[in-house]
Order: sequence, then structure tokens, then C-alpha cells
Amino acid sequence: MKVLTILDCYIHNETIINKLSEFIDRLKTKKSDILLVSNTVIPKEIQQKVEFCLYDSNNNLFSDNWVFPENYVVHSDLGGAKILDIFPLLQPHGLSVMINLFNAVKISKSLGYTHFEKLEYDPLFSQTSFDNISKIPSICTEKEKKGVFFLNDRSVPQDVSFHYFFCDIDFFLEKFQHVKNEDDYRAFIHKINKNNNFINVERFLYLSAEVVGLDNFLFIDENERDINFPNTYWNSEISPNNIPKKYKNCSSRMYLPMTSNEFVVVCSFNYDNQPRERIIHCHFDDGVIYTINHQMTTKNSFNIHSITPNVTHIEVFQDGELLYTENIADVKNLIEYY
Repeated sequence: MKVLTILDCYIHNETIINKLSEFIDRLKTKKSDILLVSNTVIPKEIQQKVEFCLYDSNNNLFSDNWVFPENYVVHSDLGGAKILDIFPLLQPHGLSVMINLFNAVKISKSLGYTHFEKLEYDPLFSQTSFDNISKIPSICTEKEKKGVFFLNDRSVPQDVSFHYFFCDIDFFLEKFQHVKNEDDYRAFIHKINKNNNFINVERFLYLSAEVVGLDNFLFIDENERDINFPNTYWNSEISPNNIPKKYKNCSSRMYLPMTSNEFVVVCSFNYDNQPRERIIHCHFDDGVIYTINHQMTTKNSFNIHSITPNVTHIEVFQDGELLYTENIADVKNLIEYY
């Protein structure tokens, strides 16, 4: 068995470069051969750390010519609380991820590799978790399986994690639906689901495995994952491509507490390093308008306010411009205190 690690990275700030560099160094402790894949320019000092680089300047994004029946959940840690943002399932960058994956696997085969493992650039592994990830190829061989996937148990319908998977290269290229463009992605969905409903890449990958035959793979559920890969943050960065454009890389939204109906939370969360000031007008059913000022200076900075539950809607302004209005009747976002 000759394994190539395919490392996918969308580089859009210095934090990501640092995390990528540190993770490559860690992968090298287990002597991984690495193919780094990106639609953004890869700094020379990063290129020199890996065996191979695949750069595609065509950052292919999904169009909006789909029906979007599902939602996408973004988890953000506030320190003492966690917010769950519910966004429409757009995942525009997913098309480039899929195109890059198949191009990378084909390159892997041409280079003489027999198997690949796919990883994101930003997991924060405990040592136990990292050691166990390194054992997956041998476990897969011992169980005579063609690949390994992590299940997202709470996803309905079922899907798999894109943060890590492992597969036999010949089997993957022969059996899985190739994606060269959006038409390939759409054709597969039309064939399987008989509709134009968008599905994310995690669901696409699971359906592809289902068509091939699920018994060909070893599936690790979330309970087993948490036992064997403890204290691991699988996704420590959120791509701005996954946040609807109206938020301009900073969401100011209402959140429902999981354990109380006595208040509503208004939180602004910054997804990049651009300083921002948000003016939020909170409208209540008694005609009162309460104004909140939120200032965020760096990436992952946030402001939070609690307001009474008779709020009807909020208006969010930046630089004097009304960005958007959100109604409490439509709110599905949650906040959990711990």
C-alpha cells in the first residue's frame, strides 16, 4: 500500500497559512507524502514543505440555479456559550472541492500511489486522535474494505464527513461519480433523486458510496469517532464562501436560547479580520425600537446582547446602509450556554 495524503486548503488569511504550515509539520512526523490542493495561490514556503501541489485558478462555484430545501449549520464558540447559525444550504465552494478531489485522485494514481486519505488543513488533533488517524489505512486493509468514512449521525438524510476519508484509488476512480463541472454534479442528482434539489458534498459522497455498495466501506459513527478521536476540533476555520453574501462576512442575527424562552440573544460574529461596526435596530410588538451598537475588530470577535422575547424583527445597518432585515418568526438559530 502506498498512501498519498490529499490536503485541501482555501487560503484567505494569515491565520490559515499558519495553521496549514503547522498541520503539514505534524503530518510529516508520520512521514506522509502530501499533495496540497488549492484554488488560491500557495505561498512558496508552504510549497516547499510538501511533495506535490495542485493549484487551479478556476474557483468553480455552484450557481443559484437549484432548489434549496435544506439548511447548513455553522457552530461558533463564544467562550462560555456556543451559537448555532442556520443558513440556507448554499455551499458554493463545494463544486471546486469536488472537482479538485477527482483531479487530485487522478494525479495520485499517475504518481504510483494506490490509496489516498483526504484531509482538511485545519483540524486540531489531540495526540491520541492523531495516532489513531494514522492507523486507519491498516485497519481498512485488515477488514478488507475499500475505504473508510466518518458518518455525520445527526444529519437527515444521512451523509459523511468531508474532514477525513480514506479510499483505494482504483476503486474510487472506477466506481464513484466523477465531477468535472456543475453539470456532472446535477446529472448525478437527477439520476438518483429525480429532482433539482441541491445536496451538499457530504451527502453527494454518501450517495455515491451507497450506489457503489455500502458494504465496501468501513463507517465510523460519531460515538465511535469521539471515543477513538477524543478532544479533536475537526473544523477550526469557517470559509466565508459558506456564509450568505448579505452578511458581508459578519453575521448580526437573533438566537433562541436552548433552555429558556425568557429572552432572545442578538449576536454579531466576525468571519474575517476586517473591523466592522454594526448598528442594529430591534423592533418590539409594543412599538419600542431599541438600538444596539456592535463593534468587531478582528476575526472571530463578537458582541452579544440579550433582549426581551417580544421582539418582532431587527434591521441591521453598516456604514449607514441597511444590509438586511430578519424576523423573529423565521429564526431557527440557537445559543447554548455551558
